Order: sequence, then C-alpha cells, then structure tokens
Amino acid sequence: MNQICLIAFGNDLVKVLNVMNRSQCNIKHIITLPTEDLESTLENIVQVQRVACKISFYDSMPEILRDEYFDYVIVSDRMNIAGKKNRIVEDLERVGVASEKILNISSFFSGEFFPLYSLLKNFGINHPYADYEFFVTGVSHAYAGTDISQFSVPGMKLAQTSQDLFFDYELAKIAMKHNRDKISKLKFAIIGVAPFSLHYDLSQSVNVGRALAYFPMTKTVHNCPVDETKLAELFNESYLDFYDRFEDALTFKQLLVCNSLNKNFTLDDFIDIRKTLSGIQKEYPDTAKENKEILRNYLSDCLRENILPILVIYPVSEFYNKYFSSRKFDEVRITLEDFSRKFNVPFHDFSQDSRFQMSDFFDVEHLNVNGAKKISGILNQLLTSLNSER
Repeated sequence: MNQICLIAFGNDLVKVLNVMNRSQCNIKHIITLPTEDLESTLENIVQVQRVACKISFYDSMPEILRDEYFDYVIVSDRMNIAGKKNRIVEDLERVGVASEKILNISSFFSGEFFPLYSLLKNFGINHPYADYEFFVTGVSHAYAGTDISQFSVPGMKLAQTSQDLFFDYELAKIAMKHNRDKISKLKFAIIGVAPFSLHYDLSQSVNVGRALAYFPMTKTVHNCPVDETKLAELFNESYLDFYDRFEDALTFKQLLVCNSLNKNFTLDDFIDIRKTLSGIQKEYPDTAKENKEILRNYLSDCLRENILPILVIYPVSEFYNKYFSSRKFDEVRITLEDFSRKFNVPFHDFSQDSRFQMSDFFDVEHLNVNGAKKISGILNQLLTSLNSER
C-alpha cells in the first residue's frame, strides 16, 4: 500500500482524489489552505470520497514531512498552470523531500491537453477524423506556428508547448497506427524541430510535471523516476479516461498559446530575451545522442507506413538567431541535413527566412497569429506540390 501525502486546494483536491487508485493508495495526510470552499470540500472528502485522514494547513507542511513517512507526495496546483511553475515542488525540495517522491500532477487538469487527447482518441473513428492527410508534431514553435485552417487538406496538430522529440514520436505512433489498420489515409508528417530540440528532454526539465500528462495518451513516460507500472498503480481509470469529458468540437479550433498580435518590445523585454536564451545554452550530449536515435526511428516508421516525413525548423526572430547558441543551432541543422540525405526526405529551414519580420512574432521565438498563417500557407503549398508528385 502506497502511503500518500496529498497537497491541493479547493476543487483541485476533489479532482485529485477522484483519480487516485484507492485500492493501492492510503491517503495518509492532506495539506490544504483555508479557502472559501474548504467546508464544502471537506464535506465532499468525508461523505463522498470517504477519506478519513489527517488534514492540515500548508504552513504545517515542514513539520508534517519531517515527522511522518510517505512514499509519495502528490501535488496539484492550479497556479502551476497559470505560470507560477513548481512553487510547491520547490518548497518540498527545500524541506528535504527527494524529487523522486514528488509527483506534480497539475497538468492532468490543464485544458490545453484536452484537445490533443480528444483528437487522438477519436481519430479514425468518427467523420471527419478519418480524412486527415497529414499531422504536425513539435514543440511550442510548431504549436504556435501551425494554423490548421490555412491548409487545403485536413490535418492534425499534434504539436504542444514544451513537448520533446520523445513525445512527438509517441503521439505520431498513435496516428500512424491508423494507417497500418487501414482506417486513415495519412500521407505526410511535418516534423517540427526547434534549435534546442536535440538537447531537450521534457522529463529532465523544469516542466517535468507536464510529462506525466502524456501518460493517458501514450501509456508511457520517459526518464521519469516513476515508471508506467507505478503510475498505473497510483492512479485509477478515471485518470486514464479523464480527458474523455472534454468537448470534441474544440479540437477543430486553432488553439495557440501565443495568439496575440505583435507587441512593442521594451528594454525589459530585450533584457529578458538575453537572459532566457543564455539560460538554455547548456549542452547535454547524452540527451542529444538519444534524441538523434528517436528522430531516426521516427523517420523510419513514417516511411514504413508510406508517410513522407518533412523536417522543418520553424521561423524564429532575428534576436533569437543572434543570442541563441550557434553551436547548438548548427548541430540541429547538420543533423537534419544528414537525415534528409540518408532518408531522402525534405528538410526546410525557415529560421532565417527573410519573409518573416518582427511583426510576425509574439515574442522572440514564437509566431503570432499573422505569422502562423504565413508559415502555414507556405507549408500548405509545399504539401500541395509534394502531393502532386506522389
């Protein structure tokens, strides 16, 4: 039986209890805050959830974790989704809780993942899902830069903010399986690769909590201290099926994180740009080696399924090109050029394309709505041309 300390507030507390596998987990202690809805929340915990455990407020957390034993501390914090990342996790580590005992599941309940899961769940089952002819994977550059409405044939946007090459490939496997089962007619895969992609592992980043949100879709995790078997033990089928409650129609909307028009850059913005880019210069050779192998397998699988992969570096601003590590950027370009030759697949580098000006960007690296329409139109022309050759 896993001994669990649960840290959550308000409605998040009820949500987490709903997805815990209670036959394998003993909710030993709940740490919360005196929110307005605390009374009704506690009533739900006792009468509906039938949890009988100690309940304490957040200021008592250091003493609780010092005096009691827990196998895992499970955290759900809605403010993590609002941009104040890992504040509870940092507090836990500060009082000595080992990182492998902390499960931050805030992203389980993030609406940004719902359309992605719903799209994959229904793909190949209901019209017009079976009509998709291409899919797009990638990190936030591809997510913000892909406007599906600009393509002349139906396509799936499987890109996501902070997504790495491992989960790109895992999501693509789900889509490609429908080709293998003769359900769909996918012809192309637009594989977005960012300048930092080779040295980036979501599970080893500050966004590690987001990696857990892929488990309902991929049934796998990557380099996480808690493996697939343990996750299936800790969380019940409500966790695995949680995204089914989302409205499918929203999958057809263009959902962009960076959906604002260009803003005027200030001195503070410029300083932040340099600081942000300097913070991601570190190189991870083992990660790069693994990601090259992932990309190699990804390309091989696409071709095996008669899907033409198209390697793409999305546009980034002149400031990004100036301040991001030229060594890491060149490594990505050389790797993609090499794969393009070996696999005889197209590679297009739009990172310094003169057709894109600062007015096409929301920030230093993400296209805004206008920029997304522009690059999507270019990619649509490319697909049209390649389609005529097939």
